[in-house]
Amino acid sequence: MKKLILMLCMLLLLCSCVDGATKIGLDRLNWSQSFPVSTNITMNDGHLVDAKLGESSAEVTVGPYKWCDYVTDGVNDEVQIKQALATGKNVHLVGDLYIDTDLILDESKFVCYGNGPGRTVITENGRATIQLGTSVKKAFQFVFSNMEIKRNLNGESKTDTVGINYSYGSPFWGVWGTMSNLYVHGSDNDLVLGTKDAVGCVGTMSFTDCTFGPNPTDSYNPANRDNNSVLVWYGIQPRFTDCTFVGYNGAGILISNVAPENNIWITNCYVHGGEIGKYGIRIEDGTGVIISGVGSEASTEAQLYIGGGIKHKITQSFFGGAGSIGNAGQSARIVSDYSIVKDVLISDSDFAYSNGEDGVHATDPVVEIENVEGVKFQNCYVWDTGYGAINVTDSSKFSIIGCNLYEYNATYHNNAVSGMINLLGSCHTAVIQNNLLSGIANEGITVQGSSWAIMVTGNNMYGTNLGGDAISITTTRPWTITNSTNSWMTW
Repeated sequence: MKKLILMLCMLLLLCSCVDGATKIGLDRLNWSQSFPVSTNITMNDGHLVDAKLGESSAEVTVGPYKWCDYVTDGVNDEVQIKQALATGKNVHLVGDLYIDTDLILDESKFVCYGNGPGRTVITENGRATIQLGTSVKKAFQFVFSNMEIKRNLNGESKTDTVGINYSYGSPFWGVWGTMSNLYVHGSDNDLVLGTKDAVGCVGTMSFTDCTFGPNPTDSYNPANRDNNSVLVWYGIQPRFTDCTFVGYNGAGILISNVAPENNIWITNCYVHGGEIGKYGIRIEDGTGVIISGVGSEASTEAQLYIGGGIKHKITQSFFGGAGSIGNAGQSARIVSDYSIVKDVLISDSDFAYSNGEDGVHATDPVVEIENVEGVKFQNCYVWDTGYGAINVTDSSKFSIIGCNLYEYNATYHNNAVSGMINLLGSCHTAVIQNNLLSGIANEGITVQGSSWAIMVTGNNMYGTNLGGDAISITTTRPWTITNSTNSWMTW
């Protein structure tokens, strides 16, 4: 028994010695020493370096840092970005990246995002572009967000360069694409949708909180060029929300006449021509373009131009802003230059600050409408009118209902040569009803030329009445109807 107890004691003593030998104090560790290569971990001053997560992460990273899954070197970084996208995982772009050839994103479904403008920056060298979709593989159900995209021309011409070229997407519901928090600048056209031959089409997708236009690092755009912030060749319900369009010479957003099906939604956006750009929003054709909550100002030709299309709707928006008085463009011009303009509703919007002194539009009306088949102005406010608030020429089925028109009595407005509402040429089948015209410097409403079948009723007018009439009818054709409810007051 004594021998057994002695053996047990020796065994316990031996185990305690082994345990003590296997414990290592933290002060004895060499933190600069590498773990075996198979562990994919390197320790340096207590920090993990080159740590690989063994495909367990939901994303892969691309950037110039050693810890990235795909490390870039500033030359042809589009190669590493494509390799990352090929994994099928979310792709997280970090730092400064440089592409020298087109970055083609033709994965049907992908998520690619950065850390925000200024923190993730893709520089397009020369004429390289970011291309979403191809004629073979369309791009849809994707997310592309939180980064800055700018161009480094390296002395090359800027003509026809494109920041993002989204040419081929699905036109059907349920295959939504999203671009958000992008700052795209420095190209001839910062964003192009669809193709010029109407083969490529961009369908239902959203642009949210994006800015298209230059910053001080971009090359100056000569005034004789017609670059656009956004150019739409063919788009069916792409939607712009909380976006800014600046730095253009042609248009802030140009909806072309390539496809009569063009249907663009623009909501809560801001457009600024910088006293150089010609048109804020330019619609050459389309069906049901929707503009809501938009501010467009400081363009030299027109803040809103509609040259074709049907069933457009503009509401709760502002069009004006002269900038330099001589560069002031018209607030709105609606004319069938490209196709017939028909059934357009403009409501609850402001039109102001145009026809500046000594400028090319000094004697033009704030709003000009010509050769259309149906435009309705309703509950709008037209002010700082100068040489007429609204001129309508050769138009049918036209109505101005419940609008307030106000003449600002500035120096360059005192010699107004027309009324506030003028029907010219052969206007017909029109109603001018329940409007308030104030501060009139010449005449209130004029019906001229060979206009006919015009109803003028329920309007209230007052002003300085410098020798003009409240309602002047000089048309050579009959059937102009006025109503005794029209009133005139001289102050």
